Amino acid sequence: MRSMLSRFGAINHIMESLILAQNERWRRVLSMQVERQYGAIHMRVANG
Repeated sequence: MRSMLSRFGAINHIMESLILAQNERWRRVLSMQVERQYGAIHMRVANG
């Protein structure tokens, strides 16, 4: 029983780590999109 709980804890930790890593990837992607849109707006304004 104890080894089963220990295994569950390890799997739970791995799943949580994967979810947090995916969240970080999404945050970076969204940040890059905002930067790209911000740059495109400034280029459009500068080019008139």
